[in-house]
Amino acid sequence: MAPDDQQEKSRVLVAAHLRAMRENWPMQLDILAFKAKMARARYLALRQEGFAFDEALRLCLEDVKL
Repeated sequence: MAPDDQQEKSRVLVAAHLRAMRENWPMQLDILAFKAKMARARYLALRQEGFAFDEALRLCLEDVKL
């Protein structure tokens, strides 16, 4: 394959990847919002159970890895 063909193929792949990311962005935002709501609910539940602030926060952050 000629270098120009390889560069063109790379450009097409990058463009396709960027288009897919743009199309999936609303769903990704919904997922992030859902994870945030779940982390807050879990944090509040842990605090009610008597966990310390830093321990409850650490446990919630482990669940919400992005």
